[in-house]
Amino acid sequence: GVVFYMALIILGNILWPEYNPISIDISSLTADGAPNQDLLRIFTTIYGVCMILFIIGMIVKSNRKYHLAWRTGYVILLGMEVISLFGYAAFPLVGDNTVMNFQNIMHLAVTVAVVATTITSAFT
Repeated sequence: GVVFYMALIILGNILWPEYNPISIDISSLTADGAPNQDLLRIFTTIYGVCMILFIIGMIVKSNRKYHLAWRTGYVILLGMEVISLFGYAAFPLVGDNTVMNFQNIMHLAVTVAVVATTITSAFT
């Protein structure tokens, strides 16, 4: 999963020379109207599927070796990745990400859910 995420950033930078991974959010690479959005969305999908499979493996392993807190953290992390995969696919940014239309608001709501579940999974 991490390899595909890095490939997304590197390829996005090559295909879109104006893209700066420090000052421009990653969602802009796959936003509606972005250059090469279809190709880059393939990388985000593969990344998401790989991460879900990895987390499922961690849940299975934790059932045998670790206590409830570890398993709970992994399940929350799985929820985060599922929200991320399907939420960002359903609500990519549209055009200028400073315009607050329904799709961009939903994209921000998905981002809030992803950040909240990521933080929660780390503290369980």
